[in-house]
Amino acid sequence: MSQIKQHLLQAIPADNDASATIDDAYLDHPELYLNRELTWLSFNRRVLHEADDPRTPLLERVKFLAIVSSNLDEFFMKRVGGLKQQIAAGVTKPSVDGRTPAEQLNECLEVIREMLVERQRIYREVNGLLAENNILITTYQSLNSLQQAKLREHFRQNIFPMLTPLAMDPSHPFPFISNLSNFSKTRGKQ
Repeated sequence: MSQIKQHLLQAIPADNDASATIDDAYLDHPELYLNRELTWLSFNRRVLHEADDPRTPLLERVKFLAIVSSNLDEFFMKRVGGLKQQIAAGVTKPSVDGRTPAEQLNECLEVIREMLVERQRIYREVNGLLAENNILITTYQSLNSLQQAKLREHFRQNIFPMLTPLAMDPSHPFPFISNLSNFSKTRGKQ
């Protein structure tokens, strides 16, 4: 029997039905529950592990690094933003796992700092392996004039329209664009 359950049994008066009371009281104990944000970060840590695994094909490792980065972006937008809103609103009531929003935020940030250090180490390793396989992540200035022209055209056709404000009027309402979406794909569907 766990220490928590033993403690709860001792706290129940002798004239009560101990089996019913202990189960109800036992289920309210915060140590029985996982924190939603911290378990999400644990999942993302497992994705990062896939990027670190040398048995994983090289380009898949790159993909896992990208997934981790994308997941962390979303985590900050949704989860960290939500915790900060709760803190700003003065919420101090603990969640079922016994942590206040401020405690959750602090623990999340500590885990994220560790993950970012690990992600950077893995990125350096993977980038070196990419270079060994003649796959380079480079700067615009290091491209030749033909490569720069192709990249400039790609920017004009696919990226610049996403950055340019569009005129709107009642007959041409602004299309819905979700966070981190590819606007060039949604443009053709208007």
